[in-house]
Amino acid sequence: MKPIRLRKDGIFSAITHVDSPRSVTTDPESGRSESFRIKFKSNGDIPFPQVIIRSHDGEHIFKGESIKKTDDSFTVSVPKNELPPGNHQIQIEGCRKKDWLNSGGNDWIKWFGEISVEVLQTVSGKKKLNRL
Repeated sequence: MKPIRLRKDGIFSAITHVDSPRSVTTDPESGRSESFRIKFKSNGDIPFPQVIIRSHDGEHIFKGESIKKTDDSFTVSVPKNELPPGNHQIQIEGCRKKDWLNSGGNDWIKWFGEISVEVLQTVSGKKKLNRL
């Protein structure tokens, strides 16, 4: 396995860690997702990070101010009711160029994962998880 090297300019070359739930339950009232967080780390600065969640009702894109940056990580707080029940693709990506509008395909680093929004139903006052 090759070591991950930091570029001389401090710009990242890899997404090194992702912390995302495998599943969340639905809100009992709306039937859509509860809130959750996606946290990720890289081996340098990401000039243009974004998180895209693809579901059957379209793309949910988080970028700019919706991504909170700390010294060593990035966090997206996905709000309650954002996603419908089902399986969804998560794409975390960043452009290595500050001028991302003039970037090419090799300037983007991507990570792919999945999350499932599972229906939580109540039966006779008891909660029951209904897996899709």
